[in-house]
Amino acid sequence: MGFNNQLKSIIQWDNPNPDTLFFRYTAKGDELKNSSKLVISPGQGCLFLHEGRVEGIFEDEGTYSLDTDNIPFLTSLKQFLTLYQNGESTHKTGLWFYRKADNINVRWGTRSPIKYNDPVYVFPVALRAFGNYSFRISEPLAFFTNVVASADYYTIQEIQEVFVSRIVQPITDYLAKAKFSYAEIDSNVIDIAKHAKEESEGIFFDLG
Repeated sequence: MGFNNQLKSIIQWDNPNPDTLFFRYTAKGDELKNSSKLVISPGQGCLFLHEGRVEGIFEDEGTYSLDTDNIPFLTSLKQFLTLYQNGESTHKTGLWFYRKADNINVRWGTRSPIKYNDPVYVFPVALRAFGNYSFRISEPLAFFTNVVASADYYTIQEIQEVFVSRIVQPITDYLAKAKFSYAEIDSNVIDIAKHAKEESEGIFFDLG
């Protein structure tokens, strides 16, 4: 009976928090070097980094054998594991799982009122905006590079802060140009929201 086979473990993102977008696999070294399988569950993906560079991305769910599958991503990982088994643990590596599924009905609201002068009644108006949106990570490498960097995890709450900071200015600009009276805001909410989406979606596309 092979004792080493008993130590073989599976690399898997178990019971992910639905609010977590990226999660660094933090198993102990012995568990990592003795791993035999990489499991990508539905709605997940995985990035492998070696020496600060992304070596591969798994976007398809499934179970991958670190012993037999001939895939470039796994080849790089197996090379690292071999070095680690030989005592060379100075090579920096990392596995980041990410949420590939849609994130729906994420709520947002402005932190402070949006201020502008009412052109009809000529007095200052302070408005608050709120709503919800849905999103998903479409370019995991871009999102990891531009947003996550090398953090151990990244959450929906953190991207909410980014969203709110980017959405206020398009709304402010639109109100200044449209010159609505405060009494006309409610009847033009759809147009305001459409403009805000058009002006900000490019920013979020670039983030990934």
